[in-house]
Amino acid sequence: MGDRVDTTRTLKLVEWIEAISYNSIPQEVISMAKLCLLDTLGCAVFGSTRAWSKMVEAVVRKVSGKGESTIINSHPEVPAPAAALVNGTMVHSFELDDYHLKALLHPGAPVIPAELALGEVVNATGKQILEALVIGYEAITRIGMMVAPEAGLRGYHPTGINGAFGSAIASAKLLGFTGDKILSCLGIAGSQAAGLLTFCEDSSQREGGMVKRFHAGRASEGGLLAALLVAEGFEGPATILEGQFGYGKVYGGKINSECLTKSLGEDYQILHVAQKPYACCGLLHSSIDAILEIKRKRSFSQKEIAGITVGVPKGVIEQHGDRTPQSIGAAQYSLPFAIAVTLCGDIHDPDIFNKKTLTDVSVQEMAKKVNLVPDSDLDQYFPAKGGAKVTLSFRDGSEASWKIYDTKGMPENRLSFVEVATKFKYLCRHALTPVEIEEAIAVVEELEKLDSIRKLMKLFRGSSATYVKVSV
Repeated sequence: MGDRVDTTRTLKLVEWIEAISYNSIPQEVISMAKLCLLDTLGCAVFGSTRAWSKMVEAVVRKVSGKGESTIINSHPEVPAPAAALVNGTMVHSFELDDYHLKALLHPGAPVIPAELALGEVVNATGKQILEALVIGYEAITRIGMMVAPEAGLRGYHPTGINGAFGSAIASAKLLGFTGDKILSCLGIAGSQAAGLLTFCEDSSQREGGMVKRFHAGRASEGGLLAALLVAEGFEGPATILEGQFGYGKVYGGKINSECLTKSLGEDYQILHVAQKPYACCGLLHSSIDAILEIKRKRSFSQKEIAGITVGVPKGVIEQHGDRTPQSIGAAQYSLPFAIAVTLCGDIHDPDIFNKKTLTDVSVQEMAKKVNLVPDSDLDQYFPAKGGAKVTLSFRDGSEASWKIYDTKGMPENRLSFVEVATKFKYLCRHALTPVEIEEAIAVVEELEKLDSIRKLMKLFRGSSATYVKVSV
């Protein structure tokens, strides 16, 4: 089949994964891991109220037996892969979960549900969960950067195709794997890389975007399944990342493996992860923040707006330019719609993305006023930064503009633990009791002291509060 494949960087990554331990991880990274965990749990609780999440859970309960792992806001427990599938779908169910701009993916949704589900089975400590979380994030983002942005531009959903790598490595760490076993986890995960962006171009009124939420759950389940297979002696190809028929070449078009090891152990990728204040694609947030800043500086009515010019990277226009989204999922990917909602409603409320808003005439008319233009200045920073320059033109001939590079929630303008806790409280208010909410925050804040992750997960089984179903 040709010359021997050079897997030097893959092997170096595997060696680092094997060697790293909780005690060698910087405190700043541990603190960020806690923030990501709390944010992801909040997203899962809110996502548990979505119709599509309940559909996935219903199927899982039909085909799964009893187990030890928690489905968020539900009981009884199910086998670990089944819990990872449902919870991963829940986390990614409403565009509220964390994201990594360089890799253009959501790491928390695939990684955390898998490690929590397996953590309950092996009775992992808080330190073990934090250790696996950091390593899982490192794997998914570095592998994601191998194929970004090319894979997305080809039509692959980055979270879907990269997710199994992160969940597999987090699971491998919890199982104490070394060397070849870690490598096999990667090899098996690569064969489960799946997910297409077709959900954001469906012009019908069907909720085809449901499949996007499922991509993260499937990736979480797939990575955990990979680790369980390895535990039984199953092996995967060592050339999965750097081979001529490997992941980098097939999905990204080239073997761009430098990012697998560049500054490994020094520049932790979890520190480049952003949290979301708004329930839509992270690449839309800078435009939203610019609109909000203009609204803070100038008072105006919707009727006064004549036009809206939005300068963004070319890649944002190509994937997020739909003016007339027909489903909630498509709306959460549409920049004109997000801008219209920001001007016509409360963008801070996740439920603003609903079927009623989709057909709201004022929102539709506002979206028609949006003109997306490529900004060469912002292009040079993409995808490491989204960025936007928004100009509102008013009927009296005046204008108001704002340009932003680092939107709220990005690493350069990070949400604090207190701000994430506030988001958590809001997202959980219909599913958990106030006591459970406060206890969960306190446990996560000092997770390194926890002797069993089961104690945290008991708070999320939905047995205390009255379940409130939120319509789609």
